[in-house]
Amino acid sequence: MPIQVTCPSCARTLRVPDHLLGQMVKCPACEKAFEASVNEGGAAAPPPAEDRVSERARDRDREYELDRERYDDRDRDRDLDDRDFERSRRRLPPHRGDTILWLGVTGLILGLMGCIPLGIAAWIMGAQDLSAMRAGRMDPSGEGNTKTGYIMGIIGTIAWVGWLFCGCLLMFLGALGG
Repeated sequence: MPIQVTCPSCARTLRVPDHLLGQMVKCPACEKAFEASVNEGGAAAPPPAEDRVSERARDRDREYELDRERYDDRDRDRDLDDRDFERSRRRLPPHRGDTILWLGVTGLILGLMGCIPLGIAAWIMGAQDLSAMRAGRMDPSGEGNTKTGYIMGIIGTIAWVGWLFCGCLLMFLGALGG
């Protein structure tokens, strides 16, 4: 580490490498030679600005390496956990869970009022999509909505059949009583 010496001719403070302590050195300002000795304080000179910059750069590089190692660990964990699943899911056709859910809810409501096509559509589409999801031919992320719409389509269709049966029974009983 450099030491701080004072030129006896021009009183300029100089930094001299410590291996030159006790040897003759030349002042760059006045060009006089003198023996390099420690000043009275004996304190070493602060590191030059270039050294401070290089220390900061080394610290920044160390932080970068640590961050990179942490990132690599997280990335490696993600690779082991679900990356293959995500890749395979991306290649599959998208699910229609939201559509089937909408058809099932609407079919249930309108099935109670006598409209059957939406409930039947939810029932058929739900059955096809659920079997495709089980076979791995469709994105399984919409399985919950698909099951819910499928069940509501079944309930709406059965409700319509029930209303139809009750209506026929009432007409039959009305014809017998009349």
